[in-house]
Amino acid sequence: MVAAAAALAQIALRSPQVRIQVTAQLISLLGAPEPEVRQCASSTLREMAAEGSAESQVTVATMPGGIERIVALLREGSVEAQEYTLWMLAVMTDAASKSSIAHSPCTRAVVEVFRKSSAAAASAAAGKELLPEGAVLSALAQEHAAAVLALLASDIPGVDEEVRSRNSLEISASGGIRPMVRLLRDGTDGAKRHSATALTQLACGPMGRSSSMQIEMARAGATAAFGAWLREPSLGPPELAAQALACIANRNADTQTLIAEEGAIPPLVAMLQAAEPSDEAQRWAASALAALAQDHPVNQITIAEEGAIGALVDLLKCPTSGAAHENATRVLWHLAADTDNQLSVARAGGLAPLVAMLSAEAPKTQEWAAAALSALSLDCAENQVAIARAGAIPRLVSLIGSPSDETQLYAQAALVLMASSCPQTRCAVVQPLVELLDEYRLATAQMKAAETLSMLAARSTANRTAIAQAGAIAPLVRLLGDGTNANKSQISAAATLADLARAASDRAAIASAGGVGPLVEMLRASNMEAQAKAAGALLHLSSLASAQTSIVERNGIALLVALLDSERLCAANHAAGALWQVASTAAAKGAIIKAGGLTKLVALLLRTDSAEAKEPIAALLADLARTGHKGDATKGTLVAAGGIAPLVALLEASSVDAQKHAACALWGLTDGVSAHQAAATAAGAVPRLVSLLGNESEAQGFAAAALCNLAEDAHARQQLVDAGAVKSLQEISKGPQTWLRTQAVNLLNQLDVFAPPSDAEVGRKIHLQKTDLHKSQKVSLQAAVVAANAAAKLNAPLKNGAILFDKGVPAAATETSKEAAPPPRAAGEEALAAALAKAAAAYEAAKAVAEVDENLDDHCKTPKAKRTSKRPPKSGAKDKEPPTTTPPSSAMEPKVQ
Repeated sequence: MVAAAAALAQIALRSPQVRIQVTAQLISLLGAPEPEVRQCASSTLREMAAEGSAESQVTVATMPGGIERIVALLREGSVEAQEYTLWMLAVMTDAASKSSIAHSPCTRAVVEVFRKSSAAAASAAAGKELLPEGAVLSALAQEHAAAVLALLASDIPGVDEEVRSRNSLEISASGGIRPMVRLLRDGTDGAKRHSATALTQLACGPMGRSSSMQIEMARAGATAAFGAWLREPSLGPPELAAQALACIANRNADTQTLIAEEGAIPPLVAMLQAAEPSDEAQRWAASALAALAQDHPVNQITIAEEGAIGALVDLLKCPTSGAAHENATRVLWHLAADTDNQLSVARAGGLAPLVAMLSAEAPKTQEWAAAALSALSLDCAENQVAIARAGAIPRLVSLIGSPSDETQLYAQAALVLMASSCPQTRCAVVQPLVELLDEYRLATAQMKAAETLSMLAARSTANRTAIAQAGAIAPLVRLLGDGTNANKSQISAAATLADLARAASDRAAIASAGGVGPLVEMLRASNMEAQAKAAGALLHLSSLASAQTSIVERNGIALLVALLDSERLCAANHAAGALWQVASTAAAKGAIIKAGGLTKLVALLLRTDSAEAKEPIAALLADLARTGHKGDATKGTLVAAGGIAPLVALLEASSVDAQKHAACALWGLTDGVSAHQAAATAAGAVPRLVSLLGNESEAQGFAAAALCNLAEDAHARQQLVDAGAVKSLQEISKGPQTWLRTQAVNLLNQLDVFAPPSDAEVGRKIHLQKTDLHKSQKVSLQAAVVAANAAAKLNAPLKNGAILFDKGVPAAATETSKEAAPPPRAAGEEALAAALAKAAAAYEAAKAVAEVDENLDDHCKTPKAKRTSKRPPKSGAKDKEPPTTTPPSSAMEPKVQ
């Protein structure tokens, strides 16, 4: 039989066709019952592979029975057949065979053979059982098995990620990890290499990492074995160990901690500091340190304490270590997350080499260098200035046009952070970005320049000032185009203009440059981000009369109303604020109502959470509610849309302006409509409005006016009394003659409660209707004042012609005149004299109950207050009318989102 096998081998060498037939016969002999025959057939097959030409080699595609035959041999064949099959799979080098192996169902079969053999060998080594001959794969066959598993877990041309992921999961699920970890300690050099490669590929995974496999490897002892390789290179290649640890530690806090606790950091740092280091060793040592430092504060400190920062900076300065620069910059990026390490990198001289890496040939090196400079600049003004002085700004500006999105992002972040350090650095960052706005040939750089400027503008007033002073407004407006078909550059330009428009001078410049029209057109965009940014800009610009005219002429009111129900809440709120500014005329308010703005405003008020954002909505509702009259449907529409309840709730907002606008809106809605008054009362408006009476703010007057409307109902009047309104109203009644006091007095009259006179009124001289009475018929001012107060408190007002006049009294008139003979009295004079005597007689009785002002002179000097009507005049001094609903500064300048 042995001779026959040898003869077949000689025949097989004659031609590929004969070789295939002979191979099939020899493979069948691998299943013979005689061990000698199986061994002979196996050795003959290997000799044929070694001696034949390339054309005569058998591939998976040409093997008799194809891949199915291979899988059958692994599952059912003898040990010799399994070893031969593993060897054949391991030595296949052509792309077609590798692809066939990856797509075949052989993964579980390979792992099963490998696992059983490994378990049997481990059991025998422990002395638990005596293995029969041929029960365990040879060391070489185990090496081949590890090589096949490494192939199945690797990225093979022509094999998609789904297939690779399936094979990786099958290796893990079938128990393939532990046998390979055992080979890291006990296998041949080849078996160790193949096992390390396979574990590395499994840890990284098709999608970058596999957390469950990382932990499984660590628990199986892989991290400890690789750590031993780092400390003792004779056990295994340190660069392979470092590469494997980098993958096992990648974004996994558990394995990061375990690897550090097992002592891997010191030898990894030592690899960077080696006297004659190899590029591969430094590259993978830096990669492992980066993985251990990422988002792990403890490891960041430990790595720095081991002296890694200086070694990494030296590595960056070395021109022959280009392959390691990428990972060295990445380590410094992660180490810079620690504030102490930020300064340590600068003190070690690391800033200039990192700036130089921004111009490296390798794209990843540029990316990590930009990321490192960004991290080093975070909240560190010292580094921000030093990085700018090292020449980083021009290089970072060039990188915002990089093909890599990540590089663009890190470059932007570094520029934005450096701009906050000092005025000189800020201008150095802003100026080249503004210049890029007109570089239409560099579309990516132009777009990112606009985006970076929008980021800067959103951060601070100083940045916005620098951008405007750099002449950015005109190119930003040009970048808007006509506002249609908004792209990313236009959206960024609109966002920047929205922030710049917070300043009055910049608003005027934007309008003069023609920015309003394109922004109105941008409201038509299908892109919600474009709509939001355009509305944010118009929110500020609409405070200008010229902008309001332009918005109206371009049908902007309808567009803004349509935006009120946008899914982007910030866009809807910006639109509401702009409408509030534009609604300065009856025509504009009518356009808002015609466009369906009433119900949309109420709906927006219901879904807006921020009290600050609710201010302009409530203010606009107040304007619209006060515009409507009994005969139109404005108030009814607002109430039917559910507007009363959110307005009542807004009375308790933390924002005083929101309270004011809500009270004003309720005043308008309840004026003259009993059904609305009842709805407001039922919604709990009375106690909330009463609470505002005690606040010395503009909300006071609107609260009192609204309560006047509600008090037309008896139930509401009772609630007013129960809520303690009388005391607050009487205090207001004692104040100066203003619209607020008028509302308080009216409300007290509705409650049938006495309204005390104004303190200023009480402090004036009491005149008699007849001004030509004799001096002796006049009482002292003090007696008259106290008498009047006493009479008021006793509800016994002076009669028979004694009244209060508004004419001022000189201080000298406070003493009784010298006695003189009275002239003859007419009949009317007798009555007046009697009234005067009655007032004087009340003086002594009033002492115990009246409160006399200690400084009567001050009262006497109080200027007279004009009487006002129940409704406030449309214009005039503040003390003659209710508070206006002019937008507060906080509402006019909200932060654009």
